[in-house]
Amino acid sequence: MNPNDSFAPEPFPETGSSSHQEIYLAVGAALSAWEHSELHLTLVFSHLIGDGAHSEAAFRAYGSAIAFSARADMVIAAADQVLAAHPERDELVPKFRHAINLIRRASTRRNEIAHGAAFAYCSALSQGICCATCSRRSLTVACARAWSAARASPPTPV
Repeated sequence: MNPNDSFAPEPFPETGSSSHQEIYLAVGAALSAWEHSELHLTLVFSHLIGDGAHSEAAFRAYGSAIAFSARADMVIAAADQVLAAHPERDELVPKFRHAINLIRRASTRRNEIAHGAAFAYCSALSQGICCATCSRRSLTVACARAWSAARASPPTPV
């Protein structure tokens, strides 16, 4: 993990998990953590629009936006309006925007996890070596697009 960027993509590992179950558990934990983040943003949105922390109207409005980027924009718009008159606006707005930007970065990683797939992975594939010659097979979570790209230009058989 990059200590300066918590959401930077990791390189493919040489070896991965030895079981699908371990990957499925990690994916489930990551997606559940994401949903907790979404819940907290819904609560923030509800507070900002002045309808209370558990407002059904705020929850429905927040949930009506399909893409996370639209939901984040809704929260920012509400915060800009509410914080415009706040005496500590100059201190709060940059902190709030920084937090939303971090969550946007996390959203990108969430999408990689949610739309990825667990499969047998051969590290030799990324080096252009035929998988049949590689004895190091392991499981890893990888972006489906990367897998599709590798499949579109298969390595030359040896």
